[in-house]
Amino acid sequence: IKYEFKRHSKILESNILDEEEKSTFKSISNGTANDSEYPLAIKFLSNCLYKVTGTKAIILIDEYDVPLDYAWRNGFYDKMVSMIRTSFSAALKTNDSLSFACLTGCLRISKESIFTGMNNFDVHSITDNFFSDCFGFTENEVKRMLDYYGLESKMTEVKDWYDGYLFGNDEIYNPWSVLKFVKAAKRNPNVNCKPYWVNTSSNAIIQELVENADGDTKDKIETLIKGDAIKVELHEEIVYADVATKKDGIWNLLLLTGYLKPVGMEARDEEQILEVVIPNREVRSIYKNVLRSWFENEIANPKTTTAELFNALLLGDAEKLQDEINKLLKVCISYYDEQEIFYHGFMTALLAPHQNYYTKSNRENGNGRTDITVVSDTSLDIAIIIELKVADKFDELEEKCKEALVQIDVKDYDLEFRQYGYKKILKYGIAFWKKTCRVVM
Repeated sequence: IKYEFKRHSKILESNILDEEEKSTFKSISNGTANDSEYPLAIKFLSNCLYKVTGTKAIILIDEYDVPLDYAWRNGFYDKMVSMIRTSFSAALKTNDSLSFACLTGCLRISKESIFTGMNNFDVHSITDNFFSDCFGFTENEVKRMLDYYGLESKMTEVKDWYDGYLFGNDEIYNPWSVLKFVKAAKRNPNVNCKPYWVNTSSNAIIQELVENADGDTKDKIETLIKGDAIKVELHEEIVYADVATKKDGIWNLLLLTGYLKPVGMEARDEEQILEVVIPNREVRSIYKNVLRSWFENEIANPKTTTAELFNALLLGDAEKLQDEINKLLKVCISYYDEQEIFYHGFMTALLAPHQNYYTKSNRENGNGRTDITVVSDTSLDIAIIIELKVADKFDELEEKCKEALVQIDVKDYDLEFRQYGYKKILKYGIAFWKKTCRVVM
């Protein structure tokens, strides 16, 4: 509000405004006005402009719901709703100085409590076809841009990274990221696409999703990361206050804020069920970064103790080791497209932070590479070799464990440790299927 007043400060040079109006204008502009004056400031500014120019104001409010989002996350949502309700009602409903107004935001405005009593909105949402090609770049526009700058060979890569937003029936590209990429590619035609949008967003919505995820939510996140669709009930008129209480509220918020896109819809009784996926590689990278950070924090969390797990590993207690790994699997979320990579990273992270032992991954041993090795850094007492496998179904777990142990022997993974004279060499075959593992030593 202060910025808008300073931007229009030239009207103070007019003799049309009286001294009281000029005084109010200056106090709002420099931030010394009474608290009661700020909610009415937009209307006051439009009145001053109309009085000086004789032309009614056009009010454009971009991202109207960003203050609501911030307030919702920081515990003063009701106060912000009250502030905006007063401000918008004065500026948009009872304002003779208004020509017309346009508001944009992620959440649909017609049902938000700040618009109580204001029923003259014409709302265009992501499911409408009207203006659907105006929310970003269409494929034809991106193609023309790349052709113009001699980057036509990058079209497939750009589509993979920045396409995937669906407004009505129009596929839309992220305009910010496309422009950032083109700017970089003009300087260096060999540059690859990368996530640009991640640096413009706090990603607090995804963090909220992950931190509060139950078992069903974790399974859905993993499904999305792998590129598959999940089904959610559509609540297009959801508001922030409903996110925690309404069924599929958080998924609807992700949909409306661009972290998911619809790929199908079906009617079920009086409900609308959407199939949604992650739109593109750029957004998938945001999910992965949030999940990776969450996973690392979980492993480093003092409440997440791996002492018993590591002790079982050293003692050769396969049953105890299996139980401890399974406990941790239940609370984790895979952030890789391929399960094998996730399980490898999962086990490496669990075994890394332990005194007097160091863990190595994919180390050359014998006639191949061992998945994980653990050895003492102070003695030649014990060396541990771990080979990991992924089963296609639960019944294959035992067989996969034995297959892993055979591989250790056939490829002579313990050769180096025998040559160094380690007193004890433990060999583990660990097989995974979804949130379950089997351990054989």
